[in-house]
Amino acid sequence: MKTILKISLLVFVVNLIFCFAGAENAIGQKYIRTIPTERPDWVDNPPHSNEELVFVGVSKRFSTQTDARNQAQEDGRKQLCDYYGTSMVNEVERISGTFGLSHETFSPQIAGLEIEKRIAQNTVQALKAKSFYTEVYEENAGEAYIVYVLMVIDKGFVTKIIDNYIKEIADDLRRKAAAEKDAEMRKQIEEASKYLRNDFNSNFD
Repeated sequence: MKTILKISLLVFVVNLIFCFAGAENAIGQKYIRTIPTERPDWVDNPPHSNEELVFVGVSKRFSTQTDARNQAQEDGRKQLCDYYGTSMVNEVERISGTFGLSHETFSPQIAGLEIEKRIAQNTVQALKAKSFYTEVYEENAGEAYIVYVLMVIDKGFVTKIIDNYIKEIADDLRRKAAAEKDAEMRKQIEEASKYLRNDFNSNFD
């Protein structure tokens, strides 16, 4: 009986060892260090400013720190575009509802996609990487890196891009109003065009 208990205990211990070994091999990664040693506050609490927009880009795991940095910065740029794309969609939805315009006349989705494209094209250099924080992990094949990047851009720079696009939309609505046969609808489109030229808030405040 004692022999059976000893064998059962041995089997249990061996299985436990293999269980933990299998988990470690499945993960294949062990935390090593960070660069810098202290985790910056901006990683979890991005600073806010009236003059600047701040985004924290995060990479996936890469085998080189350079690739991780590049992907983190790409994530920051995507956040900038997504932020303004979503803000534009919501604002156009609001304006369309206010002036009774159909999505064929003033499409929120088209406006959102267009502003995302323009911001992406014009902010590659303006959205600057201000600081990096790197987590280094041990993998079976070597080291892996996850990078966080603090990215900052002047609000005024983005506002100019939005203002230029809004002027184009206002002009387009004015042309649509001139071609509209229904008097009431023509008036609504004209009012929307006037609002965009004079009262649109490019900061989405």
